[in-house]
Formats: sequence, C-alpha cells, structure tokens
Amino acid sequence: MKRSLRLRVVLDLAERNEQEALERMTHAQRYLDDQKGQVENLKSYHAQYLNDMRHTVGTVQNVANLQSNLHFMNQIDLAVQQQQVMVEQAQRAFDTMLASWTALHQKKKGLED
Repeated sequence: MKRSLRLRVVLDLAERNEQEALERMTHAQRYLDDQKGQVENLKSYHAQYLNDMRHTVGTVQNVANLQSNLHFMNQIDLAVQQQQVMVEQAQRAFDTMLASWTALHQKKKGLED
C-alpha cells in the first residue's frame, strides 16, 4: 500500500473520531444547557412563590397553612440544590468531552499538516 494511501486511511479515521467526539460534546453541551435551564426555572418559581407569600402575609393565615408554605419553600430550595449538583456533573462531563474533542482535533490537524 502506498504511503499516501496509508496516510489517507489514518486521516479518515482521525476525522471520523473527531466528528464522533464533536457529536458527543454537542450532546453534552445541550444536556448542560438543559440542566442550567432547570435551575433557572426552579429559582424563578421559588422567587414567584416567595413573592406570592409576601403578598398574603398581611392576611390572616392559620399556623398550619404557614407551616405548609414554609415546608414547600424548603422543598423548592432542596430541588434547586439537587439540580445544581446535576449542573456540576453535566459541566464536568462537558469539560471531559471538550478535552477529548480538542485532543482529537489537534491530532487530525497534525496529520493534515
């Protein structure tokens, strides 16, 4: 097999590996964006619920309703914390995929030169 043909086979493989890494990285980026969006939605919901509670504070409420509202606020806080953990995990996964793609991209560039 000619040297140029062998190099073409290696370059094709490097291009395919780079493209697959790019697709994995793109998927990881979308997942990360989705997780960040979930955190923002939860925070927004929390703020809206808190605002609604502030407007009703002036009205007479029984203790059970107040405790129920506070318990629900705590549940929302917990959900935000759990979602932030998901964001951190998604960020680490994306960073790993980015590093992998970068290495494969550099390898392909080196083969092209």
